[in-house]
Amino acid sequence: MMSKDSHVISRMRAITISREYGSGGGGIDLKTARSRVQLKEKDRHRYLQAQYRRNPDDSHLYDLVVNTGVLSLDSAVALIEIELGRL
Repeated sequence: MMSKDSHVISRMRAITISREYGSGGGGIDLKTARSRVQLKEKDRHRYLQAQYRRNPDDSHLYDLVVNTGVLSLDSAVALIEIELGRL
């Protein structure tokens, strides 16, 4: 079962995909983008459960989570570089 945060993140991913691929003819609308995101997330969840017996929603599995929905690519890279420098 997805948490409230997971639903918000899924919606943000769908909006981003719709914006990136939805303009200029042949793109996808928000409903289609949301459907694709949900399908991908279910597939990813099943894979991690089957292969590693882990719940991908378990925050203890991650050292760093970068929300690229709010950070630019350059900012995300800079953040990762800073954190890698601390190792």
